[in-house]
Amino acid sequence: MSTDLDIRDLTVRFNALTAVDCVNLTVPGGTTVGLVGESGSGKSTLARAIAGLLRPESGRIHLGGKDITGQRLGHPDRRRVQLVFQDPAASLDPRMTAGSAVKQGLLSRTDIRSRQRTAEADRMLRLVGLEARLHDSLPRELSGGQRQRVALARALAANPDVLIADEITSALDASVQGGVLNLLRTLQAELGLTVLFISHNLAAVRYVSDVVAVMYCGQIVEVAPVDRITTAPRHPYTASLLEAVPTIEDRPSHRVTGLRTAAATLAQEPADPHQPPSGCRFHPRCPRGPAAHPERVACRVSAPTRDHSTGAACFFPLATPMAPIDLGR
Repeated sequence: MSTDLDIRDLTVRFNALTAVDCVNLTVPGGTTVGLVGESGSGKSTLARAIAGLLRPESGRIHLGGKDITGQRLGHPDRRRVQLVFQDPAASLDPRMTAGSAVKQGLLSRTDIRSRQRTAEADRMLRLVGLEARLHDSLPRELSGGQRQRVALARALAANPDVLIADEITSALDASVQGGVLNLLRTLQAELGLTVLFISHNLAAVRYVSDVVAVMYCGQIVEVAPVDRITTAPRHPYTASLLEAVPTIEDRPSHRVTGLRTAAATLAQEPADPHQPPSGCRFHPRCPRGPAAHPERVACRVSAPTRDHSTGAACFFPLATPMAPIDLGR
């Protein structure tokens, strides 16, 4: 059975706010796509729509060629997509033990009988690197990393094809993040999972992802293989995100953006999703747009579409490769 996740023209609105605007994205089966962007860009809203927690206004979500857009959460095909949230302390019931939380994920499994659930829950805990003795532990008795592993075990208990990891390391100490990322890579490889990995941490995205998608103001502005996008980004916004990564050594950021450092670019207010700019939504902040090049009026009047040759939705994409940036890989 195919496990390709295919999102087509997906739009999610909250009254006057368009949080996700006509997004197209494919996550090939058995691969990991990293999704990056500033806070408020629509990443988590997109994740919740894919998982069925939000109803899109328009567009379709296909899993293995099957349309799952309007299916209820309890439908077997919906079970194939599981979402792990950012804060395990908020997503786990404080009165429910680790084992009971994992058993919740087993409730939709017709192949697991009720008398088998305890043993299967223990197996899931071991799968994510936890000892079965933690079965009866409450969330408050666990560390942040252990709680996140319980949340992963609960999601995996449903036997999903697609795992959406929404900022799963951002609430963890730096010393714990690496272990969770290594676990995610191992699980993806051993179980053949299709993974959408959402993070602000570009080093984490590079470490776990095959492909990276960049989101800005509700839209996907660039998609490319991870090694290409981290060395030769084509969209100015992607370049600004990469250049904003702190390094010990000075780096000539003007080699990409030309007229403005990444810090200056990203210091400006992002586009207001309630009243997004006309044309390209990044053009008011863009160092290659009409603010710096008045003759480039196309950026103000027309919305660029993603070019298949560059992977970027930009009228004036970058062509010069970046100097290597140490993202920790």
